[in-house]
Amino acid sequence: MSFRKSILTPLASLIVAIIVVFTAGTLWSIWLINGQKGDGLVINISGAQRMLSQKMTKEVTGIVNELYASQPGASERIQAYQLALRKSRNRYHKALTLLVNGGEFTNSDKSIALVPATKNPKILPVLLEVRSIWKPFNESIDFFLRRDIDPETPGFQNMLQRIVDNNLDLLAKMHKVTGLYQAAAEAKM
Repeated sequence: MSFRKSILTPLASLIVAIIVVFTAGTLWSIWLINGQKGDGLVINISGAQRMLSQKMTKEVTGIVNELYASQPGASERIQAYQLALRKSRNRYHKALTLLVNGGEFTNSDKSIALVPATKNPKILPVLLEVRSIWKPFNESIDFFLRRDIDPETPGFQNMLQRIVDNNLDLLAKMHKVTGLYQAAAEAKM
């Protein structure tokens, strides 16, 4: 009986140790995968910001071209550009706010994901620079969303120039942010 007991005790200890190691490994893997989901989300959101800055500039350019062309149907095309511009602007603003402050993000499948506030000391200052560029850019967007927009409107050329001048800055800074998010995610691996 003592021989059987002497074999069972180490064997039981070994089985318990294997279960503990397996459970710890599984929990660590789940934690790592969940963290990667959040990393992927912020990388995707920041990457989309790059596209949106270009899209908004294209939509403003469409409005301006229609104003100068004065072709039949221009009013309807201007309204379509303005609608698209409003949607793009709202999406950009909401995403930038989420990246800085965190909050709920609605995925394309209508599921809700939580975006953590950015606390990384390398990323946050660049996001705040983006926000400072965004403010005058957004004010210029508002100008082109007016119903009575006209090339003769005071400030028209200045607002257009502000969009042109800030467009590449927004793109470059968001490109940098996306790269910083990606580097931070890779460093976790």
